[in-house]
Amino acid sequence: KICILLSIIYGAFLSNIEKRINLREMPESSDLKASTALVCLGVPKGSIIGLDLFVRRSGAKFKGYRPVLPGPHYVHLSAAEEHNYRKVGVDAIRSEGEWLWFDEDTIAIRKFSEDIGGLTRLSSEDQKRLSEMLNGVGDGDIRREVVRGLCDPGHYNNSMPSNKLWKDLTSYISKKVITRLRPAAYPPLPSGASSRSHSRPFEVGDDVLISRRGADELEPGVVLDYAIGPRDKVAVRLKEQNSTILVPSSRLTLVRALDKPYYFRAMYTRVPNMLNLKNLSPAQVTELHMDSSYLLESMLVQKMENSTNLLLGEIQYAFISAVIGGCSIGLHQWKQILSLVCNCELALDTRRSFFVDFNNLLFSQISFAPTDYEGLASFLKPLIENYMEILDDSGERTLRDQAREISGIVRRKFRWKKSART
Repeated sequence: KICILLSIIYGAFLSNIEKRINLREMPESSDLKASTALVCLGVPKGSIIGLDLFVRRSGAKFKGYRPVLPGPHYVHLSAAEEHNYRKVGVDAIRSEGEWLWFDEDTIAIRKFSEDIGGLTRLSSEDQKRLSEMLNGVGDGDIRREVVRGLCDPGHYNNSMPSNKLWKDLTSYISKKVITRLRPAAYPPLPSGASSRSHSRPFEVGDDVLISRRGADELEPGVVLDYAIGPRDKVAVRLKEQNSTILVPSSRLTLVRALDKPYYFRAMYTRVPNMLNLKNLSPAQVTELHMDSSYLLESMLVQKMENSTNLLLGEIQYAFISAVIGGCSIGLHQWKQILSLVCNCELALDTRRSFFVDFNNLLFSQISFAPTDYEGLASFLKPLIENYMEILDDSGERTLRDQAREISGIVRRKFRWKKSART
């Protein structure tokens, strides 16, 4: 009788699993046979949460996304108590997110933290313990069912049209790019603190007081570049003198109070500029103003292992972090790199394939970015006009064809009048 009773219970259990599994929810791609998932614990109801380009409001039962395609992904969240948008979409999110790389068996777990109003990682011990438990399930069907119990079904459809757009926008973001730029963690501010200590990074646009050697009084300034540590120098615009200087971040004191605790900041590559070069003659300064090829080459060779794919990946990483995540530092990095690359002439000959790839990337990013995003039009207009001249003067057919495509998209998007070059 006991055996019969156990068989009945086991049969009911299997029947329940079959009812809960809806094969139509699973895309037919063979890449999704593994139980990949992003588990999100404790997300407040009504929060705006997104994975890549898929954005929604979280319900009471929201627990995450599954399955998730292998590759780069960006998770971002705006807590319910901070935002009350009438619409839900990529342009509604303004909350810095996190980049994740998924292999075919990755299960990433994040939990909501009220301290920062966002998602944080579990402790390494908890993450390891849960991953080992899930990876230890040998039966694929059972493992998928366990993951289904952790994540909501049907919220993230990898076969949706926006997935192709996401692949275009992240085509150069490799696991190595995400690892290189992975944000460094900084300790939270003490309770009630109104400013960050000098060991924390400064953000672009911070109002600061500068302690200069030999000066009796502190000078007011605005941060133009980010600082990683107290010994790293940061570009600061002096308000009273209207000039730019490089100052160790340890000599800066933040004036503006923090809007919220700041825990992570991507470790972007420092973009070289003439302020970093010493003993330049007037002729060399003029030459670098006219052509930034030397600065581009030094950045690739000295800081990026001479890999153009790492640079293209960082451009995409910063762009998504800015446009979707609302990260001011990502926007600043994207602008800095574009200003450098779009002012190169000699490099067109030595790095032709890089510029072909860069032009395709630039076209896709301009097409995707919101028209009214953060003064984008005013930033791009002089930069694009100069870059189109460079491409046209190159005499290379592929580059000139790309120049016409880029000119067309910026004219249509920003309603610029057609000029001789754009």
